[in-house]
Amino acid sequence: MLIAGCGLLLAVSLTARLSGEVGNLGEWVGGLGAMAALGVSLYLIHDAQALRRRDDEERERRQARLVSCWAATKDVTTTGAEGEPTSWGPAPLVRVRNMSDHPVYSVVVRPEPDQPDKPWMVSM
Repeated sequence: MLIAGCGLLLAVSLTARLSGEVGNLGEWVGGLGAMAALGVSLYLIHDAQALRRRDDEERERRQARLVSCWAATKDVTTTGAEGEPTSWGPAPLVRVRNMSDHPVYSVVVRPEPDQPDKPWMVSM
């Protein structure tokens, strides 16, 4: 920003020398004030965007802190081919609790590599 302002000042100075008119002090002060105002406004826009980005990230983290999960087991009973109940025993269960006001997407649960045949259930 400062380099662009100096370049503009140099261009105005060269143009004034070539035309023979330098201008009075009021014009120079007004031009420098306009450049300073432009620089301050660009800085404030950048600062506001950074603050908004930090607020968005904090809002996402706040929601993530309100979501928890833990492992549990549940006795699973299935019905056999002839309608009689068959106990399968304890099955792993993953419980997910969402204490935030917003929904949670993309909850992924994978079984352990050493027990790929055991079913996993997700309970919300």
